[in-house]
Amino acid sequence: MGNHIVSLRLPKLEREALEEIVRKPKTPQYLAFRARIILMSAEGLPVSEIVGSLSTTRATVRKWKMRYIENGISGLQDAGRSGKPRKYGEMFRRQIITLAENPPRELEKLSIRKLADYIDCDRGIVERVLKQSSINLQD
Repeated sequence: MGNHIVSLRLPKLEREALEEIVRKPKTPQYLAFRARIILMSAEGLPVSEIVGSLSTTRATVRKWKMRYIENGISGLQDAGRSGKPRKYGEMFRRQIITLAENPPRELEKLSIRKLADYIDCDRGIVERVLKQSSINLQD
């Protein structure tokens, strides 16, 4: 592709929206960076100049220009990532918290180990859920 310039024409409202993204102090840096790529491209700057100015790679510039062309400003957001789904969902986490806060009679002197055995799951899961919920149990 070399230094070939893919022509980007920004409508006034989109240019203003991108400039606002760059200007706002609370904008995540990854988003401001991507918006800068689009704004510089719309100014007609060659890829090599954008690469040098933003200390990035040609592939990065091409990627975000294409994502913008295909999806507009929303294309600058991170795409959803595939990954292993959670093994234990929110209902399971609530069950752990409920049992820790109101243990049944058969769980005298409640501990992480006893709770994990009671609900038949890994001790590490129980420990993590309780830690995230600021619930302290002995082990």
